[in-house]
Amino acid sequence: EVVVRPRIEGSVARGYWVRGVSHNPVTVMLVGDPEVVSQITFAETLPLDITGATGDVVERIALDLPEGASTVGVQGVLITVTVSAQQGSRTIVRRPTVRGLSTDLTAQISPETVELTLVGPLPRLEALAEQEVFVYVELVDKGVGQHDVDLTYLVPEGLEVSSVLPPSVDVVIARVTPTPTATPTRRPTPTATPTLDVTGTLTMTPVVTGVMPTGTIAPELRITLTPTTAPAGGGE
Repeated sequence: EVVVRPRIEGSVARGYWVRGVSHNPVTVMLVGDPEVVSQITFAETLPLDITGATGDVVERIALDLPEGASTVGVQGVLITVTVSAQQGSRTIVRRPTVRGLSTDLTAQISPETVELTLVGPLPRLEALAEQEVFVYVELVDKGVGQHDVDLTYLVPEGLEVSSVLPPSVDVVIARVTPTPTATPTRRPTPTATPTLDVTGTLTMTPVVTGVMPTGTIAPELRITLTPTTAPAGGGE
């Protein structure tokens, strides 16, 4: 009867660590060539690769025995490698969001940003986007004036807030100043004046209409304009 020794190779993913290794059975009974069996002080398994693991690794692995030796009633060794994420912290700067303020009021917050320190698994902290963390200023039932308001926050599951600096903010609430509404002035619509271009020949014809007392003929002048082309649109 000898002790079983699991053989682990490789490294877990960055930000994780091997918390423990267990195996079953712990010991095995060896049979075979007496000269071979007598030289075995422990039974080692074939290698179990845990490269890049981010969680527990559980596999049944065969024993690595020399020729001439075998086990009694054991088909393999069940190995459990417990892998856990390393714990860490991270500080994030966020601008608080106002909630619950009446539409006819406006709020000015001081300071405008706050710092949150989060703790949790290091890989989750490294992959965390700032937009996943929310900080709120609850102003329900708050009226015009100055208020000291405690901050509330919301963070992803698996992370915790260890500190908030500052824990509260100064809020000045005032009424919204109405904006004057400009009255549009209606401008007159310009009216187009049609223009008629006529090109023609001017003919002057004297006409005798009467006799002057002195016996002189007084001619009457008539003017006729004959267009060479008809105006567009049938105008006269």
